[in-house]
Amino acid sequence: MSSIHRAPNDTSFLGESAKTIQKLRFPAINCTSEKQGLQAVEILQVCRKKLFNLLTGRLKFKCGSVETTFLRKCQCRKTNQLNSQTTIPLQPKVMTMDTLMDPPGYIKPSLQNFLLTDIDSKELRIIAAAMELEYLGPASFPGSFPVEGTIWAPNHRLMVNLACRRRTKSDSPTRNIIFLVDTGSPVTYLCQEAMESLVGKDSNLPQTLFVKIHNEKAIQTHISPKDSHFADVNVLGMNFIVENRVYPRLDFDEKTFSLD
Repeated sequence: MSSIHRAPNDTSFLGESAKTIQKLRFPAINCTSEKQGLQAVEILQVCRKKLFNLLTGRLKFKCGSVETTFLRKCQCRKTNQLNSQTTIPLQPKVMTMDTLMDPPGYIKPSLQNFLLTDIDSKELRIIAAAMELEYLGPASFPGSFPVEGTIWAPNHRLMVNLACRRRTKSDSPTRNIIFLVDTGSPVTYLCQEAMESLVGKDSNLPQTLFVKIHNEKAIQTHISPKDSHFADVNVLGMNFIVENRVYPRLDFDEKTFSLD
């Protein structure tokens, strides 16, 4: 039986395709017999297929239990390096995970829900009376930090009144809005009644509204979902806390806290 003698890593007999494959760090091919030469051809065919998929931009990945294959749309030109069907992409349209789907664990604000059955519109007015102010009544703007809130029994809710106004209109009214501080909420919510006090009852209520809350920094707020357990509650979420770099400091003896 004839044999093929090649120096280690010598793939010149395989042509330009092997050189390209070596640059892409595919396995090296060494042949010392005819049988190994046939095996090398089979390996080359597999490598050529991998290289073709790579050059044409075929991307395959798993998201959860769903496996999706994306073929990037791009302009291509023919090449004779591998075969007449091989194409090399020119200026491919890059597609990232961020442009395809929401990040893992993300829940849309309209789908969030918090079990706040002890707080409603009536309770907010009782809290306002205890704070000696009018809920949704006129307020002076801007306010200042630290601002004091109350630890509201029996469920020890952190309730605070903040002066709020719309960002877009300089002459828009400023209102006292009582918020429940919830560090578990990624965003800030305004109930329908509170949002109406800022934009007007005759206006179409937006799903989101940029509001200046107690200072000149505008925070994106979302309307509390109607079918949720906090439809009548204003929730001060982490986007406000992070943007203003404040955090509740609790005074258990006085049953108060401060956003400082």
